[in-house]
Amino acid sequence: MRFAFASCQSWTGGRYSAYRDMAQQDLDFVLHLGDYIYETSGGSLAEFRRLHALYKTSPDLRAVHARFPFILTWDDHEVQNNYAGDIQGAAGDGRPFLERRANGYQAYYEHLPMRPEQKPKGADALMYRKVQFGKLAEFSVLDTRQYRTDQANGDGRKPQTPDVWDPERTMTGPEQEKWLLNNPATSKARWNVIAQQTIMAQFDYDLGPGT
Repeated sequence: MRFAFASCQSWTGGRYSAYRDMAQQDLDFVLHLGDYIYETSGGSLAEFRRLHALYKTSPDLRAVHARFPFILTWDDHEVQNNYAGDIQGAAGDGRPFLERRANGYQAYYEHLPMRPEQKPKGADALMYRKVQFGKLAEFSVLDTRQYRTDQANGDGRKPQTPDVWDPERTMTGPEQEKWLLNNPATSKARWNVIAQQTIMAQFDYDLGPGT
């Protein structure tokens, strides 16, 4: 099995040379781990559709979609930067956040190779799922945005406070967490892969003495 993964493909970041290389590889599939688009302040359905159409003007991205199946999950920018569950992240255009989320989810479903059971119902969609390749590999594909606790410390890269260590905090929600822990416990596959969007360990972004 050969696969590639991609994420965080901001249109303003430059050309998709990585996709140009990927299209020349001998792959079985591509795993996309979120931030397929980067939102604007406008949260209308028409705006999300415009963004997906804009990103698809890349010939390199289109070439990879033409060659390989995609296994997809989202992160935050498909809706709004740093959103958590039903709590908005960055400032938007004033519309109710769950309306924005419903618009983002709908445009995502319309423009990407999704299964019927992933079709959104308003602001909700069942994104996490298990993908099995016989006894070779099993992929647990997570949704770490729709059910998560709001970020601690008011977002941003700040020194940790006790709130970070509250055992009630969650990235997956209790139902998805139980599902996730059960997968490798019952799997018959040689390889068990967790496909998720964010750093799940401490990471010090400060090059100096601070944290």
